[in-house]
Amino acid sequence: MTPLHDESARLLRAALAVSAATIAAIALGNAGAARAESFDGPYAGAAASYESFSGALSGAAFKAYAGWNIPLGKDWVLAPEVSLAASTAEASETHETATFTETTTVSIGRQLGAELRLGRRLCEEALIYAAGGWPRFAVDARTTRRPKPCNACTPTQSEIGCDEDVWTIGAGVELALSRRVTLRGAYALADGDAYHRHGLTAGLALQF
Repeated sequence: MTPLHDESARLLRAALAVSAATIAAIALGNAGAARAESFDGPYAGAAASYESFSGALSGAAFKAYAGWNIPLGKDWVLAPEVSLAASTAEASETHETATFTETTTVSIGRQLGAELRLGRRLCEEALIYAAGGWPRFAVDARTTRRPKPCNACTPTQSEIGCDEDVWTIGAGVELALSRRVTLRGAYALADGDAYHRHGLTAGLALQF
């Protein structure tokens, strides 16, 4: 049986692919539009990340995000943002004794996040920003134990899961490809009780 979080991750990745294709098509159609209203008002987008967690745990993440750019005078922009992501990060470790072999696989599932961005315009088409926030991600640990010798034996399996809350800080650059479409690149560091994470993200957003 396919785990529920794996099925959810596939559905989310498919939805993000469709969203990214739609945004790219709009970007091409508006390439020559004026940028006077860039970084102002609501937006939604899709992003892909590479994430490295504690130990050997690493992988890709696919995220949908939405927020609201609030101009603060001429040069500054404040933006609250929320996100939902699915991760492929996974790592396994095997332990052997004289009587059994035990393999534990840890994986990251869905991720929820909220953050606040503060940016400064470099020009009408470019924004640099710092961000801080709170993500929560699901952690699954599956352990399989096989006795020795194992001739037609039945391995024993156990699974536990938990949610990890972390804080995050980061910085990024966002470029206006047109009046309605922006491209961003960002780095974020997250830290919690059991895990820390480094992440590099590229995203495409549509402004409304």
